[in-house]
Amino acid sequence: MDGEYYEIGDYGIDLVITIMGDKGTVDAEGSTSSMTIDTDTQTFEIPGFVNPTIEYEYKDDVITSNITGSERQYFKKVVRFTKKNSKSLT
Repeated sequence: MDGEYYEIGDYGIDLVITIMGDKGTVDAEGSTSSMTIDTDTQTFEIPGFVNPTIEYEYKDDVITSNITGSERQYFKKVVRFTKKNSKSLT
């Protein structure tokens, strides 16, 4: 699950979730909060939230969760290497 997850909305694309191992951050409502990810129970634990335990679904690099009061999808940033752009890495 490691990576950056974006919400695609009416006003553009916003980074909302960043995950590294069982830790992460969520950028919601104008602030950034730390969170713990439990992949066994498929929950985020976000201290300071009114309901700190938030369930999520993860499928095909998409997280579906109700972090901000309504269920939304967050899409993982995926970098695809091609022959053309891989030359810039060497």
